[in-house]
Amino acid sequence: MNDNRDKPLDARLDALLRALPDKPVASNFTARVLQQVARETAARPASGFGRFLQFRWLPRVAVASLALASCLATYHFRTQTARTQFARSIAAVTQVASLPSPETLKDFEAIRRLSQTPPADRELLALLR
Repeated sequence: MNDNRDKPLDARLDALLRALPDKPVASNFTARVLQQVARETAARPASGFGRFLQFRWLPRVAVASLALASCLATYHFRTQTARTQFARSIAAVTQVASLPSPETLKDFEAIRRLSQTPPADRELLALLR
């Protein structure tokens, strides 16, 4: 630092300032100074923990919480709907009659033939005309 070079200049500035005549000060000077300090302090944004206590973050947190809650509610609703549909389909499947046993399927060809209608008897039809 340049402390040694500035000492003569500082001494000369001090002498000039002492030579200036004193100005009269207003009677309410102290009150005005304190009011100005209070105004500047109020206008200055708080820092650190004081800023945290001003609750400027509260609206943002409220909106974010609302969005998160709506997303979770939608997810829960869709999950429950899917589970309900799945349970209904399971119930419908269990109500359907089970497949026939293998013993019944052995005679399937004979049963199929019984359900077929015989072809029309042409000779009988000709006689009836």
